[in-house]
Amino acid sequence: KRYGKTLAVDNLTLSIPEKSIFGLIGPNGAGKTTTFGICCGLIMPDKGDVLINGKSIISETEEAKRQFGLLAQNSGFYPDRTGLDHLILYAKLSGLEQPEERAHKILQLVGLHERAEDKVKTYSNGMKKLLEVAQAFLADSKVVFLDEPTNGLDPQVAYKIKEMIRTQSRHQTIILSSHYLE
Repeated sequence: KRYGKTLAVDNLTLSIPEKSIFGLIGPNGAGKTTTFGICCGLIMPDKGDVLINGKSIISETEEAKRQFGLLAQNSGFYPDRTGLDHLILYAKLSGLEQPEERAHKILQLVGLHERAEDKVKTYSNGMKKLLEVAQAFLADSKVVFLDEPTNGLDPQVAYKIKEMIRTQSRHQTIILSSHYLE
């Protein structure tokens, strides 16, 4: 993928095992977010393709997109809606069965169940990140992409997210990016 004269991603081939945690680690500007965008069908590559569970992100875009969850950088929520409202809406838009039950379950998993009915504008930055992570894991997809999931977080919230990633990797493939080597 090129942006004008800048070559952002070149000749990248990955094969990621199921039920693993795979990290794209590198400094800002290394091409991690571009790679994620291409893998998720948000950015079209100049050449090549991405297969997710055998589905082409280029020729079978909608089928491929149903194969994964995504935490993108700078996800946004409506400040006057509750965390629970957001997850129920996302579950319904994604065609998930039992959206309310799924939303409550994932909020419990990320530790936001006690604040489920609070408006997002009352959430701290860490709580908003946990809500983003909850949304990425909501569908219980085989593959979950997490772009910089702990960037800018206090150690407690970062630890909680890392523990969730470890737990979820028992039945999901987690692909994350970070510029933190640890």
